[in-house]
This record gives sequence, structure tokens and C-alpha cells, in this order.
Amino acid sequence: MKIAVIGSRALPVAFNEKVLGVVGRLLLRGHEVCHGGAIGADHFVLQALINLGASSKGILFSAWESVLGFPS
Repeated sequence: MKIAVIGSRALPVAFNEKVLGVVGRLLLRGHEVCHGGAIGADHFVLQALINLGASSKGILFSAWESVLGFPS
């Protein structure tokens, strides 16, 4: 199952460990974790996936069709 994490861009760094724990539990249950890649909660999800060696279990959603659409 794919689980999307939706959070705040203003999420304090103090929540990074909590996000790591949630992502870890989702992965243990066999889920893929989706995020938008923004600062805050999404960034903590991406960091957790990398730290847990599970970047292949993460799905990054983007408003753009390709990297050419990203603002510079």
C-alpha cells in the first residue's frame, strides 16, 4: 500500500525523529511512503528513507512533469 505523508513546511526540526519513527514503522509493515519533497515534513520523510536505506520505497510526487519544470 502507498501511504502519503502530508505535513507542514514549518515543521520544527525537533519532529525529525518522530517522522523517522513513523516512516520506519510504515516500512516494516510493507508500505511505500509518498511525499512531495518540500522543506519540513516532506524533507524529514526523504531523510528518513535515506537513513533507513529504503530510498527505493519512497515515491516523490511533483507538480511538474520533469525536472525542467522546477523553478530555478
